[in-house]
Amino acid sequence: MYLTEEAIRKTLLAIAHNVKEFTLSFDYLTEAVIAKTTGDPAITRFAESFAEIGAPWTFGFASIQKFSDEAALKIASNIKMGELHSRVLAGRAFGLGYL
Repeated sequence: MYLTEEAIRKTLLAIAHNVKEFTLSFDYLTEAVIAKTTGDPAITRFAESFAEIGAPWTFGFASIQKFSDEAALKIASNIKMGELHSRVLAGRAFGLGYL
């Protein structure tokens, strides 16, 4: 979210070229979240809250699958924030309160 696509690509490719097998877990945003065009007011407020504290998100993937394919990497799991919240944090407030 804070790195450029080029920095992310270089980092993942460096790992892929130097490590035979690895698993990497990271969070990311879609372009729609960055542009505040998801149509979901809660997601827009969540994105805006980071900008308000001086940490605006600057990069989102148009398609994580396309990025993965281009980097010759395999996605083992891709879980959306709302789904993760439902699975792990059910009953807690959605947003910065649980971070």
